Amino acid sequence: MKRWLIVAAIGGFLWVTLGAATGHGVLLGQEATWFEKAQRYHIVHVLALLWLAATQTSRFLWVAYFWVAGVVCFSGSLYLMSLVTGWSSLRFITPIGGVCFLLGWAVLMGLLWREGRK
Repeated sequence: MKRWLIVAAIGGFLWVTLGAATGHGVLLGQEATWFEKAQRYHIVHVLALLWLAATQTSRFLWVAYFWVAGVVCFSGSLYLMSLVTGWSSLRFITPIGGVCFLLGWAVLMGLLWREGRK
């Protein structure tokens, strides 16, 4: 699970870097809304990934894969749409990331539920 700690550390670094780079009112309107949403979902899943990595178990591997895919697709597409003019066509990728987030949480619930029944 050390690799997931590294992935989470990179995610946290990117979260702070992107937030600092745009934290001075550079974005307005819809772009600002997209960026703020990307930031919220990004940090929640980086923190959740840190928790997974701290468990030191491989049973949560698919949860981690889904969450990382969610950050890349959901937050990544929103970041690009808000920062790069003309990239709003990436809008179709955002829901794929949302589904990845949901799948990760569903897999986690299933694993914990099954563990609780033992």
